[in-house]
Amino acid sequence: MFVKRKSPRTQPNPPGVFLDACVLMADPDIIMRIHGKGYPVISSSIINELKALSGHGASQATLDNVDKMDRLLARESPNLVNALPDGQKPRRGDKFLRFDLGWVELYQIHRSRRHPGSSYSARNLGIARDYGLRLLTRTRQNHEDAKKAGVKSTVWKGRQSSQRSSARTSAASGPRPFAVATSVSGVKDHQIAVSSIPDSGDIVTLSGTTRQFRLRQSIGTGGEGTVYHTPNANMVAKIYRKEKITGQRFAKLKLMVSRDVSYPGICWPKSLLANQSGEFVGYLMPKAEGHTLQKSVFVKKLLLAKFPGWTRKNLVNVCIGFLERVEYLHNLNVVVGDINPLNTLVHGDGRTSHFVDVDSYQVEGFACPVGTVNFSAPEVLNWQSYSSKLRTKEHELFAVATMLFMILLPGKPPYSQQGGDSQKQNILKGRFPYPYGTTLDASRLPAGSWRYIWTHLPDPVQEAFHQAFRQGIRHPVSHWLELMEEYHWLLDRGYVTEELFPRGFDLRKGEQKQIHCSICRQQFPVHSTHYEFLKLEGRQPKCTQCLEKERLKNRHFSAASPSPGSSHSPSTRSASVGSAASTQTKKPKKNLFSFLKSKAPSSAASPSASSSRPASAQSKKPKKNLFRFLKSKAPSSTAATSASSSSAASPSASSSRPASAQANQKKVRRFRISWFILMVYGSFVALLATLYLVSVAPALQVPLAGACIVGVCVGIFKFPRYILSLLALYAFAAGWVFLFATNFDDLVPGPLLAGTGSAFVVSDKGHLLTNAHVVEGCDSIAVNGLRANVLKASGQIDLALIQARHLSGNQAAVFAQQPASLNLDIAVVGFPLGGILGGLNITRGTVSATKGLKGSESTMQISAPVQPGNSGGPVLDASGSVVGVVVAKLNAVKFAEETGDIPQNVNFAIRGRVAKQFLSQNGVKPLMARRASALDPIELGKRAQSITYLVECLH
Repeated sequence: MFVKRKSPRTQPNPPGVFLDACVLMADPDIIMRIHGKGYPVISSSIINELKALSGHGASQATLDNVDKMDRLLARESPNLVNALPDGQKPRRGDKFLRFDLGWVELYQIHRSRRHPGSSYSARNLGIARDYGLRLLTRTRQNHEDAKKAGVKSTVWKGRQSSQRSSARTSAASGPRPFAVATSVSGVKDHQIAVSSIPDSGDIVTLSGTTRQFRLRQSIGTGGEGTVYHTPNANMVAKIYRKEKITGQRFAKLKLMVSRDVSYPGICWPKSLLANQSGEFVGYLMPKAEGHTLQKSVFVKKLLLAKFPGWTRKNLVNVCIGFLERVEYLHNLNVVVGDINPLNTLVHGDGRTSHFVDVDSYQVEGFACPVGTVNFSAPEVLNWQSYSSKLRTKEHELFAVATMLFMILLPGKPPYSQQGGDSQKQNILKGRFPYPYGTTLDASRLPAGSWRYIWTHLPDPVQEAFHQAFRQGIRHPVSHWLELMEEYHWLLDRGYVTEELFPRGFDLRKGEQKQIHCSICRQQFPVHSTHYEFLKLEGRQPKCTQCLEKERLKNRHFSAASPSPGSSHSPSTRSASVGSAASTQTKKPKKNLFSFLKSKAPSSAASPSASSSRPASAQSKKPKKNLFRFLKSKAPSSTAATSASSSSAASPSASSSRPASAQANQKKVRRFRISWFILMVYGSFVALLATLYLVSVAPALQVPLAGACIVGVCVGIFKFPRYILSLLALYAFAAGWVFLFATNFDDLVPGPLLAGTGSAFVVSDKGHLLTNAHVVEGCDSIAVNGLRANVLKASGQIDLALIQARHLSGNQAAVFAQQPASLNLDIAVVGFPLGGILGGLNITRGTVSATKGLKGSESTMQISAPVQPGNSGGPVLDASGSVVGVVVAKLNAVKFAEETGDIPQNVNFAIRGRVAKQFLSQNGVKPLMARRASALDPIELGKRAQSITYLVECLH
């Protein structure tokens, strides 16, 4: 689905403005702004003119503008048109080309006839004169030449400041700026002793004066202190906690209140506050209003709930209000530092923003001690702490661009993407996923409406974000203000969508592809980004019409296949023609058991029989009960009740019935008897299921008894003929409850648990290693409660390889490069005494001997405690690498009987080299450890837990 752009507000025959090369070289974005005064026109030789003018010592900004103009015209092929917007037709030898730049239409006049030796300026004046265009130039000479040639001309003096810019300039010329520091202040951050902290109802004093007031109720409490209402409705007081009152904070706030910083929305400290003992406890500041960006604009549901009438124009207002306040602070050499959505509040139409927590701002040598990853420049992320160095305005411009991006794409960080690293790594590597220009890789775009919103942003805004987040260009705040004001201008005139969350890509851009629908084979345009997603996801392209047909088909699929006997049947339709009007307009109600009603086929096939009945017989049917339900009646008896009574009185009448009617009557009787038997059987099953459910789940007594009573009462008093049907339905419901509520392990004897052991994962395909004696004699084994298979077992070395496919993809153990040495610190992992301890157990010890029992080379002696169930568990070194497999413990009782002494901590493990050789021989390549650095004990425990599992032997 794609969103078509809104048609711009048309103007009758807008005049054309011919743009001189020198103007485009200074500001290519004038193409967008010129639309308010006419349609922009350029010549076919504009690129050659720009290169010729910028070839002699031009500045880098000029070269960048020339490159931008070149890329702008090269993005798509122009369309040949027959007329200009004001209706003028091309002259002989001329052609009109139109560039659809998405946010504006640019016209290029190509003139093939040229006069030898004529300059670019002379050719341009000829084109402007022939088509009545007004020339916009930057040089006085071109202006004079245009007058002589009879061409209207205007000298462009550069971008004029808007009313907002003028207001910002006048506001910024107020207080004296702070000094620019080069190093962090040397004021020590020691805690100041305070005798008491004021609370609601207490009196505080304005520092340096005798003015006092009483604190009113609190507004909110944070990590630093509490904010209170004051007698002045426009001012609030922030009172710090005791531990937050330090010498550095006092010195910083004293410096901040020394300047009369007054700008709407910036809650700058106005005066320090002291308790009744004259000790510093907080400061007085303007009151903020609105909702924080984090809890309103940055969450879609909250944005729509708290600002229901907002459009994209309001988001641009938020951007402008935010930029105006940042620019004001930068003019005072104040660095916000901690730009984040919790410190900015918005309300109304979004233009009025409030900055809170300004006591954390960086002022002179007092650094901002806090920050967040998303709003920190790449170079700042490498600092040890935010308070260790001073941030610059250049650093803050990255946070400004991030905030603007997250406002326009509500709540989405610019480096958020699919399949990427952490936010910090994405910022450091400049992995900005949104495509622009030749960068069309959209495989990492985040899911949701963000990809749609991006395509609806004006091209200059996209380019600025691309430069900020991919190329590392830090645009000044004034540049962002110009872009946002231009964006607002486009919204006012309807050139871009005002939807907060567009539901499709913007097809105004030149990045389109013409593809064929996979259903109707018609060609239709799609955005190149959407086309990339179709290829990545392997989906077939479908046009809007086919998608809509599929949607309607899926919604109404049941209506496409009428059931037998419905109004679409020819026989039923013909019968309804001969019936009464009331029968046509009001259909009888049907229930679940209506299909069980037996009617003779002749009565449905012969409309004459139905129409010949008296009106009373048609409208009123005889009552039936349980016993009459079993009586057999001929289908033809529905013709009239009088006919039924006469046939019963006269034997000859019964014999005179047609043979087909009698045969049909027998079929109906057999069907009813079969249904009766089925209902009786179902009721018996329902009774058994109820008794069983009540015995195993006493809580079901009340609902089951209630359902039974309701069913019987309804059957007796409301529908006597459906008692058995209701019982059958009750049997059906009880059967399903029986299936879901029954523990079949209690009904069918399951496998018995013969013993337990331990195992650990050795590959990403679910292979595990354990002892052979753990799985020996088992009819089946279970790993982590699910069935597993024994692939190979060797009783000689007491190792077994098993596979649990449900563990495929899990983290596998790594083996140590070197064999375990004497006195090596080890950890034994396993599930000892399964069923008693019931959890993973880790014990510590050392390698007490490099040889096992009777000098065995394949085993080693360990001192770590081992219990039954530890068999098959890994023996890990300090780095988490496997150095052995637990195999056995010495039989202390038998040893005591033979020697008279009880051994202490004599346990054995199979050496790691034997385990690695066993795995290699059975097609599993053991993973080798690449590092030998010791892990933290907690990290070692987490690693052991991720690779070790319980093995159960079942009989």
